[in-house]
Amino acid sequence: MPDIAVYNGEFTTLDQAKAPVNDRAFVFGDGIYEVVKVLHGKFFGLELHLDRLYRSAEGIELALPWDRTAIAALLKEIYVRSGYRSALVYMQLSRGVHPRQHYFPPENTVPAVAAWATEFAGSPPALHAEGVSAVTVPDERWAKCWIKSLNLLPNCMARNVARRAGAYEAILVDRDGLVNECSASNVFAVMNGVVRTAPRSRNILRGISRHVAIECALAAGIPLGEQAFSVPEMLAADEVFLTSTSPDVLGIVRVDGVKIGAGKPGPVTMRLLKLFRHYQQTGEYQHG
Repeated sequence: MPDIAVYNGEFTTLDQAKAPVNDRAFVFGDGIYEVVKVLHGKFFGLELHLDRLYRSAEGIELALPWDRTAIAALLKEIYVRSGYRSALVYMQLSRGVHPRQHYFPPENTVPAVAAWATEFAGSPPALHAEGVSAVTVPDERWAKCWIKSLNLLPNCMARNVARRAGAYEAILVDRDGLVNECSASNVFAVMNGVVRTAPRSRNILRGISRHVAIECALAAGIPLGEQAFSVPEMLAADEVFLTSTSPDVLGIVRVDGVKIGAGKPGPVTMRLLKLFRHYQQTGEYQHG
């Protein structure tokens, strides 16, 4: 069955969907996006995604003429039309269709909306059992990484470095040698029993899975601090893991060819994965 897509209210199949070439998403990457996971008909973290969507819109001075209810309804409609039990629903909002000019178009220009759903089968259990490798890459993105912008070329370039190296992810490192996040995920390290991750700042995206993992850890009594760490500290860590929409919590067992800890996903990583999956299924954090 072909995937379903919508552009400015017109539903069609994803391979047949069309947008004008002067949509500012196409010309300038002038827009924002979200990817929401749906598991067996249940949207995961939808309100958190909508919070971030509106935060990103404000960050690029994009006035949205729709309220949260209307956007949520569109996401749910594209999911229902897809026919999938579990899916990833992608939505992007651009500043609209207007003749090419670098400054913003008139305020009455209506933003353009595109969305589509693809089937989600989940990440392979073997991936979690074995863990993945990563490489470090200089962070060359812009100074507003907290905005979920369409401008992902630096992320794609970093991820391609990882792909050429046979690695799963690229870990982005700032000029001071501190770890920010990954090209498409957030990263954590376990050091002496304490889980650490980069603090919320303009240098990282406040991932929904990051948020849930942190709340899972705090509820379960796992020591956690939003505290930056360096590459040498990460390489010496007991465990390293990432969080993102598809795999939830995933152990990183090698970084730049260096074995992390015992070279397999550690006990804290696996416990957080279990806690995360429990929250996905029940909507409740386990207290420990």
